[in-house]
Amino acid sequence: MSSETEYESNVIREATFDDIDQLARLYIASYSQNPQGGARAAALDFAETTAHMGRLVSSQSQTFKFWVSVTIAGQIVGYSTTQPTYPSPDPKYRNGFGLISTYIAPVAMGKGLGTKLVDHNLNYCRTQTDLAYIVGYRAPSNDRSVKITDQFGFETIGKLPARSDFPLNDFIVLSL
Repeated sequence: MSSETEYESNVIREATFDDIDQLARLYIASYSQNPQGGARAAALDFAETTAHMGRLVSSQSQTFKFWVSVTIAGQIVGYSTTQPTYPSPDPKYRNGFGLISTYIAPVAMGKGLGTKLVDHNLNYCRTQTDLAYIVGYRAPSNDRSVKITDQFGFETIGKLPARSDFPLNDFIVLSL
């Protein structure tokens, strides 16, 4: 069994194209552990997930980053990314809103990596970007997600209409 100290020496760095396969596997494995995503995880296509991760990695900019947590052995065990949400031609608004998404490998869940990755991501956003708001969606039944986002001061500002096939209905925001 993994211990929390095993992950204390992880390196957090920007994702690269060499990481794409590991990121796709991590996403599918993490998704399968989520009560809302478990049944859908089997339907995820690895090639499509890999292509999606490639698009996210290639879209990194000074403002929008894709951070990975890597073990000494080179295994990616988590990621946190901030992506653009507002397609305005005005850079103040285009670069003022970011969508956060964080996933942890099942073997590393409950070890504090999600907190470390979100902290790293938000610290970067506060100190290196002009982002004003970070938004996200979370399932209120995902206790880990609720705990981490509450810890960092995210506020639930609305709920999407309930749908049994789409459980991410908490709309959360953090003002930087």
